[in-house]
Amino acid sequence: MKVTILIPTYNEEKTILKILNRVNNEIKKIEKFNFEIIVIDDFSNDKTLEFLEKNMGLYNRLIKNEKN
Repeated sequence: MKVTILIPTYNEEKTILKILNRVNNEIKKIEKFNFEIIVIDDFSNDKTLEFLEKNMGLYNRLIKNEKN
């Protein structure tokens, strides 16, 4: 069974890496399911996207909204 985890973001530069690391650590504890992480950025105007693009290994897919 595949489980999709959606993480919405808006100006989360201070927390997004902490959140993604925590989610990934918890996923590793559960071997029963196949997980994917999709991050949805709601047109952040801080460094959220920059952090996400530098850490693409922490999630499977990034959706960037063109407006908030």
